Amino acid sequence: MTVKDGTKTLVNGTDYTVSYLDNKNVGTAEIIVTGIGQYSGTTSLTFEIIAKVDSMLGDVNGDGKINVTDITKVAVHIKGKKMLDDAVLQYADVNHDGKINVSDITKIAAHIKGKKLLF
Repeated sequence: MTVKDGTKTLVNGTDYTVSYLDNKNVGTAEIIVTGIGQYSGTTSLTFEIIAKVDSMLGDVNGDGKINVTDITKVAVHIKGKKMLDDAVLQYADVNHDGKINVSDITKIAAHIKGKKLLF
């Protein structure tokens, strides 16, 4: 983490201290920065800790299987109706082109049919 005063980068322990609340378990966590020395005041930021998804390429819903449900989730994402969580995007991008699109659906379908396995 970098804390700045304009263009000057401040030093942890000299210019500020950092503390955390609830930062070890899934859910909302908080980071608190408090000025010390020549700096005063406190600011905080909340962030989400998400569960690790144990999944494999093509297993978009994380159930341990690659099937039509995964294709459906990718299709709904592509249409913009329900976006995939950032944590699972990597499993949907089966052709590794950095985009989630019909090419990924085609590859997942080929895997399900046994024509071309993903791994």
